[in-house]
Amino acid sequence: MNIWKLGCRWGTGAPNFYSFIKEKQIVIGVWQNEYKTGDLVLLTDGFSGIAIAKLIGSAQPVTDHPELEEDFNRLEIPYDEGLFTAPVICYELARENRLWYKAQVGICQINQDHIWDNVLQLYTEFEKMQVINDSEALLKAKGQIVLQGPPGTGKTRLAKLIAKQLTTDEADYKLIQFHPAYAYEDFVRGIVAETTGGSISYVAENKVLGDFAQQAQANPSKKYVLIIDEINRANLPSVLGELIYALEYRGEDVESVYGLGAEKNRTLQLPKNLFIIGTMNTADRSVGHMDYAIRRRFAFVSVLPDESVVPEGPARKLFASVHELFSNHLSPEFQAKDVQPGHSYFLANETEGLSLKQKLDYELKPLLQEYLKDGILMTSAQVGIDNLSA
Repeated sequence: MNIWKLGCRWGTGAPNFYSFIKEKQIVIGVWQNEYKTGDLVLLTDGFSGIAIAKLIGSAQPVTDHPELEEDFNRLEIPYDEGLFTAPVICYELARENRLWYKAQVGICQINQDHIWDNVLQLYTEFEKMQVINDSEALLKAKGQIVLQGPPGTGKTRLAKLIAKQLTTDEADYKLIQFHPAYAYEDFVRGIVAETTGGSISYVAENKVLGDFAQQAQANPSKKYVLIIDEINRANLPSVLGELIYALEYRGEDVESVYGLGAEKNRTLQLPKNLFIIGTMNTADRSVGHMDYAIRRRFAFVSVLPDESVVPEGPARKLFASVHELFSNHLSPEFQAKDVQPGHSYFLANETEGLSLKQKLDYELKPLLQEYLKDGILMTSAQVGIDNLSA
């Protein structure tokens, strides 16, 4: 990845070129700078940063876009073959995050210094917030989503961030983890024994979801979020029961197999202000998969390895070596996006006692060896795994 600086002030006056970029969603470059898809551009007013753009398309000569000529003339930008356009996503910087840069004319490449680091950090935050906002919008529209991806991509962490953004109080979101022994009686409603005056009676009571649904129903102005970690590890049709219907028809009563209280009230509903976020490890084929009826009721968001959050140097080099393993030695039955280890395997935290070498030796290599045993990586990957170093 390269990071560039582009002055948006063309001539004198206000930075009108920036308005053009926001309106047309393209960035302008010159041929010798060779912008590439995925590069970042720090847009400045000549002195300080005002936005960060990411190039999301290949470059084309300006002269291939006759519809732009009138705008170029209005802004007094030379319209010639020396310029090219590349589609862009533009992220505006908050005033307190403006990046100061020495005054330079036109376009230049930013070397890996503190400005480079700051641009990358801010862009990573923008991308994270975009995923959170997209997931939140899906959640509001659908009611439930699943964050899916290979191990180490931060699915659970992302689920918590979404929950915190949606709710106003920490008590309004809850995290549980499914496992193969999890049952309807653990999740929705079940029978418990009560002792009164030396005698034992058996009564039905709400469990995690039933209780949370009741809270949400009693407080319709608040939002509640239930995070189900490893959602596909349980037998979902058995665990959900009649809630398979209730997930789609929010606010409608369904009948539980257990009745509550003296009246034996069997009704149960999932209110519209209760949202469900599941996480699912796509690398583990040993656990149960969702059947189509359940899958249709969820929206699926892929959470993939993110190289941009891996620090430059040995960690980034190790990430590239592992990526190469999955490019050259992956079994044709799998796709790299489902199994390649995520960025958390490359984020060392020596203050907590884990160096990059320790993460490689005691976390990453054991996982890759399991991939070999499971046939995810072909045996030809063994030499590459043995040669990984940090």
